[in-house]
Amino acid sequence: MIAHNDEADLSDAIIQPTRHVVEAAAFDPGRMQWTVVDPSVQADFDAIGKIAAGDFSIVDRDLADKTWLVSFESDRAPVRFYSWDRISKKATFLFSNRPKLEGAPLAQIKPIEFTSRDGLKIRGYLTLPIGLPAKNLSMVLLVHGGPWARDGWGFNPYVQLIANRGYAVLQ
Repeated sequence: MIAHNDEADLSDAIIQPTRHVVEAAAFDPGRMQWTVVDPSVQADFDAIGKIAAGDFSIVDRDLADKTWLVSFESDRAPVRFYSWDRISKKATFLFSNRPKLEGAPLAQIKPIEFTSRDGLKIRGYLTLPIGLPAKNLSMVLLVHGGPWARDGWGFNPYVQLIANRGYAVLQ
């Protein structure tokens, strides 16, 4: 076994492009959690995690393994992309995928869990509208597409639209 998480299945793996070894594994019980397998990238993962708020992914890298393309997903911002220089340990902001959303007042999406009557953990996400007390709100239930798919934490335009109209949203 290379990596394991009792709470979730594997959601992503980082494989070194020339040595073909697993460097890190991601698990997503509510938010992305990385398990570093290869100690040679531990410092990179530690530093990248401090670049911006949100959950990061390694999108791509050069074959020399000196420059990584990193994305940060957030519940209240567009996806932001950075270039990570492994030699200088510096990140350079490149762009966001929806620049008009930068600074927009977006609702927080919170991972939640509860136990079903048969004892299984049910995971989901709760979004509450901004500026309203979290009491006696009407709620919209958004059900995902089946046992092979699930919702994930991060910006969701439908959730934000519904919350913006004063509804709680449960995914």
